[in-house]
Amino acid sequence: MTSSPAIVSLWRALLAVLAWTGVWWGLDGGGPGGSVGWFNLAYFTQVCGVLVAATATGALLRPLWRRGEIEARYGVVRGGVAACSMLTLIVFATLLGADYSTGHSVLLHLVVPLVALADWLFVGRNQTALPFWVPFAWLAVPLAYLPIYLWASGHVGPLYGFLLPGDPSFVPIAAVMLAGFLALFLAYWGLGRLQGVMVRRREVAS
Repeated sequence: MTSSPAIVSLWRALLAVLAWTGVWWGLDGGGPGGSVGWFNLAYFTQVCGVLVAATATGALLRPLWRRGEIEARYGVVRGGVAACSMLTLIVFATLLGADYSTGHSVLLHLVVPLVALADWLFVGRNQTALPFWVPFAWLAVPLAYLPIYLWASGHVGPLYGFLLPGDPSFVPIAAVMLAGFLALFLAYWGLGRLQGVMVRRREVAS
């Protein structure tokens, strides 16, 4: 796990560039000359892409207003957006056909979630002491997304074919998905805590 300011900054810059590029490609209307598809921001993939990009950018700029401090004491936001990004990888690969034929799809459904996971596992130190309640707080992201999904689906039809507002299956499927999300969030929290144990053991050994 690296905590070198220079390496951390370079890594966060890479993550920010990848995430912002993926988000923009998802809005570009299909290529040069295409209109900007702002409505695509209603998709969970785009939401998570923006969150990852903004968090990585904020972490990159943090030393400018925090007197050189490379990251906050606790990685609550960093872990939450990384875990939510991983949700896009899992759902896309299992329920949405896993079509990686476009650059946007490759970046936001594969590359960014994996880079964000690597960031959580191997970069920085603030993932090592998160309180037990943090994974439950991370559920705020998918819960806050639900009204956006209902609004967007009311305008253009269901954004995802497996989640149909108004259908009797909607609530049970949404509840099962939230339970799965919580399980993933708990795994991310546990990995962060495990890193803390390993760091302390290395410090004692040295």
